[in-house]
Amino acid sequence: MVDVATPSEQSSLACCVGRHSGGVKSCSPLEFLAPQLYLYSFLLSDDAVMLHHWIRHYLRLGVLPTNTAVTIRVREGASRKDLLETIAVLKKARVPRESIRILNRPPSDDLKMRAINRHLASLPTDAWAIYADVDELFDYPCDMSRVKRKKTVCLTGGMCDQMAFNGNISELQYEPDVSHQFPLSCRVRQRHFSSH
Repeated sequence: MVDVATPSEQSSLACCVGRHSGGVKSCSPLEFLAPQLYLYSFLLSDDAVMLHHWIRHYLRLGVLPTNTAVTIRVREGASRKDLLETIAVLKKARVPRESIRILNRPPSDDLKMRAINRHLASLPTDAWAIYADVDELFDYPCDMSRVKRKKTVCLTGGMCDQMAFNGNISELQYEPDVSHQFPLSCRVRQRHFSSH
């Protein structure tokens, strides 16, 4: 069964990054799934700042650090310092060292697909999984327990781009929270691709 929201339901669903963090009423919509919920990403070794926001976002939603895993591909030309900074972000978030896999290989879609499938195959049969690239911060409505009651096996959603107050996409910083750096939610890509 696939749970697809109708257009009227989609307008009431969370879409904006940081809706569950920052100044608004906070909730951890995935906390009820925490023991069987697993988070995974395939990322590059020189994206520690985005990783910092990514991991903080998903932990706030209710994902356990112990159920988080990443594969880090060392980007050609990236420094050892970049890799250590990336690992430090994961360590600070209490992601177990055995859940961090490091690859020194050239990029390929096949490499990424094999890593994702390997991780998914390692999960328990009753697991729920989130695969999100490091620049994808999925948000969920506070009442997510209905997915378990309805025996939902897959969720779909819409995509929003986030921009700064001035309409720009500035260089991301460690602080403040990404929801404060990029508070404006818009649909740049949908408008661009639907007009071409």
